[in-house]
Amino acid sequence: NRGAAVVRVDKNQKLVADGKPFFPIGIWPFTGFWKELVEESGANCIMSWGWASWDEKDGDGTALASMKSLLDDAHRHGLRWMFGTPRAEVFGNRFESTRRRVKALANHPGILVWEEDEVIAGGGAGVYESVKTIYNVIKAKDPNHPFAAGDLMSAPGISDSEIPSLGTGSFQNIVFPPDAHDIAMWWWYPIPLPQSANGFGDASAYEYVRNGVKLAADKPLWLALQAFSWNEGRRGFTGLRYPTIDEIRCMAYLAIAWGVDGLFWYGIEGGGADTDHEDIRSNKALWAKFKTFTRELRELEPVLCAADERGYTAMPEDFALDSVMKTVGDKKCLIAANRNKVPRQAQFQVNGLGDG
Repeated sequence: NRGAAVVRVDKNQKLVADGKPFFPIGIWPFTGFWKELVEESGANCIMSWGWASWDEKDGDGTALASMKSLLDDAHRHGLRWMFGTPRAEVFGNRFESTRRRVKALANHPGILVWEEDEVIAGGGAGVYESVKTIYNVIKAKDPNHPFAAGDLMSAPGISDSEIPSLGTGSFQNIVFPPDAHDIAMWWWYPIPLPQSANGFGDASAYEYVRNGVKLAADKPLWLALQAFSWNEGRRGFTGLRYPTIDEIRCMAYLAIAWGVDGLFWYGIEGGGADTDHEDIRSNKALWAKFKTFTRELRELEPVLCAADERGYTAMPEDFALDSVMKTVGDKKCLIAANRNKVPRQAQFQVNGLGDG
C-alpha cells in the first residue's frame, strides 16, 4: 500500500502535490530518455498519447502492467505523468476501461493528473456527456488527483458545423465544462509568425491565449507551447521553421503574465518525414538551449506557484508589455515580457515601495 499521493488545486488555481507547490513544466511525447531528462532539464512532468490507445477489451493484462511500470519509473526519477484515459470511452460510451484503469492505478505517486486530451475536440453533446461520466468515475475512485480536459469542447446542443476553427471566430460555442474538469488545457503553436507580425505584438496572439484563460473561468489553465517545426512536405507550404530559443522563452513568459498556471511543450519526440512536424530533439543545438531554459523555469518554481498580483504600475502602459507580480516570502517578484521585435525599456512602480 503506497498510501495516498495527493495532488490538488489551491485557491489561487495553482497545483499542490503532496503538500508542496508544483508548477507544471511538462513535455510530450516522451518515450523514456529518463537520465537525460532528469539530469539535464528542469521538466517535472511528462505526457504521452499512448495512454489513450492502450485499452484491452479483456481486462487488465499487459496494458495495465506496462502503465504501472512507467508510473513506477517516473516516481523513481522524481517525475509525474499527465495520465490519459482510454480513447474509446469518449466515442464508444464504454466506461469499464476507465473504471478498471483508475481502480488499479489510483493514488500512484507517479500520477500528476488524469486527463482526456484533444480527442474530445468538436465532439458535440455526446462527447460532453461521456467526458462528464469519465470525470465522475475518476472523482469516485481517485479523488486525490485532478482531471484535466484538453483542447476544445463544444457546448451541449452545438453541432460540429457551428464550432469555429482553433484560434479563430468568436469562441462563443466553445466551453470547458465546469462540471467535468478541474484543469483546462489550451494550445498555442504560432510559429512561423506572419511576415507582417511585429513579434508576438499582433492582437490575435494575446486574444487567443486570453480567450483560453477566460474560458477556463475559475479553473487553472495549462498551455501547450510549440517546440517543433511543422513539416513542409505534410503542410503543403514553405517558410516553416522551429521557434528560436528567444521565441520559446517569450511565449512562456507571456503566457505566465497572461495568467496561465502550467506549461507543456509539444514536439519533443516523434517527428519526421512521415509526420506533420520535425521534433526538437532532432535539432540538437535548440534542444540543448531548451533544456537550459526549463532549468531556469524550475528554479523559479516558488515564484511561478505564487498568486498573481496587480499592485503595481508598468510604464509605459501600452500593448507591447505584459507583466505580472508575485510575492514570495518578503520579496516582490516581477515577470515581464516584450511582445514586439524591437527592444523596450520599462519602469515598474510597486505600490508601497516608493518611487523605484
